[in-house]
Amino acid sequence: MRTDDFRPSDNVEDDREASAARGGLPGGAGGIGIGTIIIVGLISWYFGIDPSVLLNGAQIFTGGGSVSQQSGTAPPATRGTPNDPTGKFVALVLGSTEDTW
Repeated sequence: MRTDDFRPSDNVEDDREASAARGGLPGGAGGIGIGTIIIVGLISWYFGIDPSVLLNGAQIFTGGGSVSQQSGTAPPATRGTPNDPTGKFVALVLGSTEDTW
């Protein structure tokens, strides 16, 4: 995808740090994959066990560490065009979408 002619949007809210502070999604560095989630889901359905108990155990087993609640507030989302390559790409695609629609 060529983004040379795209206008970057200023309507980007970069919430990645706040999402990571809230725990994010499983599957990141040290997280569990979709295969593990499917297998745990099938096992919990077959044995009638709560899947969250098995998923927390699987996350500890795969090196995700213990599951704990973090206290404090998450950092606020930043507005405007991000400075990293992924954020810039998202801003360019959003700008193109805004111009098209």
